[in-house]
Amino acid sequence: FWPIFVNTVYGVRRYRTEYREKALALKLTRWRFYRKIVVPASAPMIASGTRAAIGLSMAATIAVELVVGYGGLGGLVLNGQQVGNTPLIYAGVLIGGFAGWLVNALFAAAQRRFLRWAYREQSVAQPATAGGA
Repeated sequence: FWPIFVNTVYGVRRYRTEYREKALALKLTRWRFYRKIVVPASAPMIASGTRAAIGLSMAATIAVELVVGYGGLGGLVLNGQQVGNTPLIYAGVLIGGFAGWLVNALFAAAQRRFLRWAYREQSVAQPATAGGA
């Protein structure tokens, strides 16, 4: 919750004041202003907060499973530790790492697809060379 909340608040507050002035000049209603300007301007920050929250929630879930001692990857790793099965411990850790990497990669792909306009590469003008050519 907190990474999403903090990033949402920051994203909503960071839109430019000139957008508000343009919206007032165009006489946009409050609903259209938020829907057309504020939400798209804050969407990249909301997405990055969600991405951070996904990683934190996966780590917290596995940690709770370790403490509780049964179920999930944490229970698998704890069981491997209790019976002295080192390959089982490594398997649980590797599966957890791969699952985290996969979820992050899928969310990053969705983020690039649905927020394509926010992640366009900015074309940078090439500086003039000293030789003039």
